[in-house]
Amino acid sequence: MVPHEKLDQIWQSYELFENAFGQKHFCTRFISEYTGKQARAKTAFKELKRLYGNMDTKVDPSRTPRDLHIEQWRKIVTYEEENPVGLELESYEMRMNLLFQQILLPMHYCTEFWYSFFSFLNQKKKFQMALRVLENAVERLPLDLFLRLMYCQYLETEAVKDIDLAEKSYIKLLDDFHNTNPPKNCPLGLIHYLNFIRRHKPAHEWRMFFMEQTHVSPHVSWEVFASHALSEYHVNDKVDAATKTFRLGIERFPQEALLINSFVNFLISVNDVRGARAQLSLTVRGFLQSYQQEKLVGSVTEVKRIQESLNILFEKWQRLETLYGSDSATTVQKLLDTKQQLFDEVAEDTDAAVDQQPLEIQPLGTSMREAMERFRFQHLLPEVAAGMDLLDMDGGLKEPGIEADIDLRALLRDHERLNQLDGLSSHVIARPDVTKMLAFRPVHDLITNEKEKHHSVPKCLQDLLALLPTKPLKGSAPDTDYLLTVLQTVDFPNIPLSSFNVNNDSSGLPQDAVPDQGNKEAFFSSRATVYRQRLLNKRQKIEEAKQ
Repeated sequence: MVPHEKLDQIWQSYELFENAFGQKHFCTRFISEYTGKQARAKTAFKELKRLYGNMDTKVDPSRTPRDLHIEQWRKIVTYEEENPVGLELESYEMRMNLLFQQILLPMHYCTEFWYSFFSFLNQKKKFQMALRVLENAVERLPLDLFLRLMYCQYLETEAVKDIDLAEKSYIKLLDDFHNTNPPKNCPLGLIHYLNFIRRHKPAHEWRMFFMEQTHVSPHVSWEVFASHALSEYHVNDKVDAATKTFRLGIERFPQEALLINSFVNFLISVNDVRGARAQLSLTVRGFLQSYQQEKLVGSVTEVKRIQESLNILFEKWQRLETLYGSDSATTVQKLLDTKQQLFDEVAEDTDAAVDQQPLEIQPLGTSMREAMERFRFQHLLPEVAAGMDLLDMDGGLKEPGIEADIDLRALLRDHERLNQLDGLSSHVIARPDVTKMLAFRPVHDLITNEKEKHHSVPKCLQDLLALLPTKPLKGSAPDTDYLLTVLQTVDFPNIPLSSFNVNNDSSGLPQDAVPDQGNKEAFFSSRATVYRQRLLNKRQKIEEAKQ
């Protein structure tokens, strides 16, 4: 019943064994019982021999995945899952178990076979074995995000139900990606960790954790803000909270056109078309300002990226006005005029600001692709007689399984458009965003922070500030900024050294400088110190050198 190359010899031996007893009717019955099984095993052997072919199943760590026959292994798994030999359930499960173990010896860095093995065991309700397979997969492939997320999520299921271990696994996932060399950002891992917190903790803890992560986590991206905002709306039905989250994300990532696009889609979904128009208008003007700055001091690639972002937003704006505007033709034409006008203003400012050849960047005109996008509704596009291949509207071959999800297709198309420019600008040195820096205000900075005050304010002024009243007095409050400015800029008179009395019981000041001798000891008196003596010696040497 086991398919192998010596099956015919074993079958002949079995027939001789049965015929040796001399009872023909029993011999015929036993042989006929196993004839069909032997035939299936023989057929399975021929097919497996064809599938294996000349494939080398030896384990060689030096080989790369390109040297291995992944497609052949897939066909073998598919054929074995059909149970061509007709084994009993227990024998079939054991055979499949051994098959996956055999595959994973040379293919241990292929995610597909780890998941196939886990899925088979989970389907057969071998939960602990399935968990061990995922643990081994995560250990072998620690940077495989799909396997890491699958492991974390499987710990939440009823089959395992270990919530504490699941949370530790999410934290370890983010730490492992951050501790690589070079560190890798994992926004998708953070998104699913936040979803885990939302499922198992109260809403206020989930929001507090999100705000904390936006300040400390290196994995935060615009997708994290968009995911949290949509969760606020779809799970908690909080439109205001979702809007605030989107605006926080836009403030954090003002140059992400896809975040603006996601926010506009959200505003349209909550029936706030006016807010969507206002957001698009505000963002487009901000992008144009960045466009102007980058043309002055930036790289050509960054200028192209901003231009592509502008095109994406204008496509969105045109589609919005076409579908929901009261007078779509007039409104769209105004948008096109505004688009060209703003571009001309930017071009004029750029040519006036720099005395050099303008950058070779195409104007923000309307291409046929943009014009056709104006009339799109979900998967419906206008037909053209000739001149453009509509099959390539979404940037090449369509991803399998997303044909019905037009929003996902559009997002992937826009993401691909921006990713192409990101790849070109990867070699460009990053520059700080000076627009986010605070203005230098020395007088204001002297009194803003108590900790900074001890580093920036001299000791004498600190003593003076300590004597000033902390509670507001009746009437107008004293202008401490003006007082500190005067004290730091006033020129003190050069008092002759001979007028000082350096005795230990003296005040160290000239006698005529003391207004009231009776109060001299109480107000002006101070004990002589080593530092004062050094200062006096230094001044004495300077005066002698001058003489």
